[in-house]
Amino acid sequence: MTLPLWLQIGLTIFLATTILRLVGFGGGMIGMAMLVPVLGTITASPLMSLFGVINTGLAITQFRRNLTLQDVWRIVAAMVITIPIGVLSINYLPESLLRGSIGVACILFACYRGVKLPLPTVENARWGYLVGMLGGLMGGSVNIPGVPVILYAETQDWEIDRYRINLFTVFFSSSTIALISRLIAGQYTGQIVIYWLQALPFLMAGQVVGYTLTHYVNRDLFRKLVLLLIFMMGVRIL
Repeated sequence: MTLPLWLQIGLTIFLATTILRLVGFGGGMIGMAMLVPVLGTITASPLMSLFGVINTGLAITQFRRNLTLQDVWRIVAAMVITIPIGVLSINYLPESLLRGSIGVACILFACYRGVKLPLPTVENARWGYLVGMLGGLMGGSVNIPGVPVILYAETQDWEIDRYRINLFTVFFSSSTIALISRLIAGQYTGQIVIYWLQALPFLMAGQVVGYTLTHYVNRDLFRKLVLLLIFMMGVRIL
């Protein structure tokens, strides 16, 4: 029995939001990996941008006291330039190439986080510009800016709360810039807005469930399960 499309989208948003709220990463990847086969990249990317703004905006309110703009402003500045390019690219790049990039990004990210390869400390903050350019292109096209950004964050000596708020700030900024760019490019249709409204209650439920589970779930074990799920989603797309 096939679930109605609105319910498939809603359950995907619920799962992605719960995971993001619980472990702090992976929600966007899982959301895109599950929605692209159903909706296609041209519909899934704008839809996930809408949810990305809400999810990361709510997360920022929790960790805002640890925000250090000095850490991330270069990344965000570069994203302002490259996200619109990525947004426009989905109108011209083959769907197979866009899907393939999502699959590869999921697999590489899961392998890296699973093996925990050591990375050298990067002291030159100018690397943030390159990270922002790459993250912006990926965020604008396939709505996954996190791979280069998280790798860069791993090279910084940030304590956990500062690490989280910096990532959430970058992802909130990228989602907002992408949202504005997609509006200007005319990528939001009435049907996408309907999908968003139908799935919004699932997002709020995911926020509540994810927050509640933080008190009961072994996060280390759950992170491993999330990485396995991301890897499987990447293989499925490829």
